[in-house]
Amino acid sequence: MLAVVSLLVGVLAAPPSAWQRTGARDFAECEAAERLAEEGHLTGFDRMSEQEGPTWNKRARQCPNAPYVRMMAAKESLVHVATLGWGAEIGPGFEAIVKPHAERLAEVVAHVDAALAESRRRGQRPPPQAHYFRAYAELAAGRFAQARVDWRKACATEDAERWRLDRMGAVLEMLGGDLDAAVRLARLAWTDASRDERLLSGYVWALVLDRAGSPAEVRAVLQGLRDEGGHTMARRALESLLPLHERLYLEALDHQVNGETSNALRLWEVYLARPEPAEADKALARRHLDELHRVPPVVM
Repeated sequence: MLAVVSLLVGVLAAPPSAWQRTGARDFAECEAAERLAEEGHLTGFDRMSEQEGPTWNKRARQCPNAPYVRMMAAKESLVHVATLGWGAEIGPGFEAIVKPHAERLAEVVAHVDAALAESRRRGQRPPPQAHYFRAYAELAAGRFAQARVDWRKACATEDAERWRLDRMGAVLEMLGGDLDAAVRLARLAWTDASRDERLLSGYVWALVLDRAGSPAEVRAVLQGLRDEGGHTMARRALESLLPLHERLYLEALDHQVNGETSNALRLWEVYLARPEPAEADKALARRHLDELHRVPPVVM
């Protein structure tokens, strides 16, 4: 009898299990969130809106070891990057978004790295597009060497659609100065993209053509894009992939082609005041600015 009592006391005094420490309810909630996140990540359909429950970033804090929850949180942070803007006062407004832009991109990298690390720990394949989205954030942050490393991993593992990888590669090659490669990849990304993505690829094609010195073709492409519904959303989606100074460049070029002279002038001036652009890119921006100054005033 004493032996039985002693055994029961030992059982009752045993330290709590990992399940008990975690809490069955929390564990079940994280499992459910991971299933929803996997569905959303693989299908592109997010059933956990902010109105229905926590944001994915909040859920990632609650379930830090759920790879697909982390990937959905990474994409949520990229959506916030796309919505950052500088408003009417372009100069002061630009400075106001530099820090939140960097913070959001750091969130993306942290989420993707956590998803990759947990997948390795489990001995599982990482979620699809993990390397692609890491390259995405590094490129937008202006860390081109690291972005190229991640992009090559994404290409080697076929981590995303070919046209999506070509589109990112075109931007990388353009910013790296290899315009022949940039033109080839941008053209492929434009012709091979799905209908919904063709507008976004069109803006990449226009940027690359501009760097390659084809102003007439750039004008034709941008004017054609302006004729399509959803062109503003497509441009903003591309802007989330670009470093901030390249966002200035793209917006200035688009406004200039559309005849919005005052907006284009302010954007070019802010761009030329930034330390990030290469001198060759600044020289091209100055040529665009000179064209604007040569436009005769409208006589009423």
